[in-house]
Amino acid sequence: MKRILWVCNVPIPKIANDMKVKEPNIAGWLTGFANSLENAAEIDLHICFPLLGLKKLRTGKVGNIHYYAFSQPKVFGILPAEDQINTSLLMENQIREIVGMVNPDIMHIFGTEYPHSLVAAKAFNRADKTVVNIQGLTSYYWMHYNSGIPYKILKKFSISNIARGNLLQQEKKLKKRGLFEIETIKNVGHVIGRTDWDEACTTQINPEINYHFAMNLSGILFITIVGILTLVIDILFL
Repeated sequence: MKRILWVCNVPIPKIANDMKVKEPNIAGWLTGFANSLENAAEIDLHICFPLLGLKKLRTGKVGNIHYYAFSQPKVFGILPAEDQINTSLLMENQIREIVGMVNPDIMHIFGTEYPHSLVAAKAFNRADKTVVNIQGLTSYYWMHYNSGIPYKILKKFSISNIARGNLLQQEKKLKKRGLFEIETIKNVGHVIGRTDWDEACTTQINPEINYHFAMNLSGILFITIVGILTLVIDILFL
């Protein structure tokens, strides 16, 4: 049996319910993917993710899935909102602890632009056994974030901007997340994507990357789960 460690940005609903925390309303396709892997005889699935303000590592098991919640820093260290552009020593130590506990055969990262993804890739330090899924490329998007918006609107401030910042500040944050993404892609050996554009951008960042097509765009985006599963198994036995 092979151990796969997922590095995600949110817990899947069944894990959230087991932890008695709010269910995420994003990345629903991860649930289907996890359900497909959960009962695969050859796979031992472990999932780790950040949780806002967590002080101690939380672990558990629901069904056949092992899970680990690590600390997600708060904005300015105090505001009840996720700081998605900075790490903390606590986060880094907890991620290293998780990697050591699981000792995975493969690490599968979802969300290349988050600082915890880079921390995890470096902690594992096995590029040939690390794969990332591309759902978008922040390192390219940030340059167009405020395109066509008048400057007086970009610098406008409102109460809702306290945690997020105005549009100019949000662009700077997106740029920083893009830098995390670039470093993450440089530290992995495999990328799973859906388009020629994904391939062109990721291989420009890391010419040594192994790019795998496993998503299709036909009117709406849909995930070829069987294709991704096949790729993960192939990577395991490379």
